Amino acid sequence: MPEKESHLTAAIDRSMRLHRPSIRRILLFPFEMLILAHVGIALLIACYTLLFAFVTPRINSLMIFRSLVQGQRLLPIKPVPLSQIPVVDRNMFILLEDGHFYKHHGIDLGAIREAYRLNQRAGYFVRGASTIDQQLARTLFLTMDKNYYRKYLEAFIAVEMDALLKKDRILELYLNSIEWGPGVFGIGQASMYEFGKPFGKLTTDQVRRLAAVLPSPLHYTVNTFMRDQGLYERYLFLVNRQ
Repeated sequence: MPEKESHLTAAIDRSMRLHRPSIRRILLFPFEMLILAHVGIALLIACYTLLFAFVTPRINSLMIFRSLVQGQRLLPIKPVPLSQIPVVDRNMFILLEDGHFYKHHGIDLGAIREAYRLNQRAGYFVRGASTIDQQLARTLFLTMDKNYYRKYLEAFIAVEMDALLKKDRILELYLNSIEWGPGVFGIGQASMYEFGKPFGKLTTDQVRRLAAVLPSPLHYTVNTFMRDQGLYERYLFLVNRQ
């Protein structure tokens, strides 16, 4: 009888050793979950991005936030095909927002390093150095919170979108999604809101004003941005480029 109990005890011990998670397994578990989370996010973003290759969205995460959290009344997006936006007008936005747009793959590492050094010196978040791809990722999928976690997701999504979409399509989505005022999104609606006419009838100076006001569209309009030195310098930069 004691011999049987001894065999039974040994069998139980072996079973426990076999099913007991190893230290290595325990340590790897968080990393495995992190990888699975990234794969899940990547697949979700890929599905939406492939859809956006053909469809211009009429709603985005920033619009939802402005409406539900801040109570803004949203005006409908009026899409403007990139073919109807002259190259000279496109270049205004590229010059001001992302000078290396056609050269990088979603993120501009040089601009990120410069922004990081500036933020470290200031002791708080001053500059984000977001590319057009990153701004689009933030508008479509994320929030406006200024922190490094959001910046990481922004960069992650931007790189994926850049891999799946042509640059011209990214620019087209950007111009038709970006915020231009309280409840105003996209260059088509911005043209009507600010000037009372469709984008195709805007003058060169009116397009300059739309480009200049982009960093702070909730605090300034195309007629008041001169009160802010940084916005006014953006405008003068475009004037001097002509």
